[in-house]
Amino acid sequence: MKKLKRKKNPILPLVLILFLSLGPWESFAQEKFIIAGKGTAAFKRRERSNIGDLQEHMLSLAESEGVSLSTGETPFMDGAYFDSFVISDLVKYSGPFQGYFMITKNEDTIFARYEGQLTTSPDESGQPQTSLSLTFSWIKGTGSYTNIQGGGSMIGHYISNIIYTFEWQGEYWIPD
Repeated sequence: MKKLKRKKNPILPLVLILFLSLGPWESFAQEKFIIAGKGTAAFKRRERSNIGDLQEHMLSLAESEGVSLSTGETPFMDGAYFDSFVISDLVKYSGPFQGYFMITKNEDTIFARYEGQLTTSPDESGQPQTSLSLTFSWIKGTGSYTNIQGGGSMIGHYISNIIYTFEWQGEYWIPD
């Protein structure tokens, strides 16, 4: 009996790799939700300590609270209450900060860790204007958001000494 020789097809391994990387596994990918919002917050507690090494160098510990409204295509915690805790190292009201916030609506609560930059500079009339930018990561959730993962970014500006407004965007997913 004569053995048939089989021709090797160099395309077959490529098709197999493509199928395994894109084919059935795509359906197992976790669904990510793109979210966005805006809000207003006010400081309810703020403690500052002058360091004394530079003019207007201070450490600050503060807590603020407010409401966040959902503005993205995917509704997310619309009208939720949030509470933020921040530690800042500022020179002339500019510098790095880091902290945590929790956002709560009904039985759902989400916790996030953030870090960012506060910038104070004069506007056209010479009045100081303070803005903020930060990135955040979801670290825990309860209720509908148990095991939440993801994060996002936020920008904002102060409209008074104790009130700031902000806009944020991000994403989340909940692993199976």
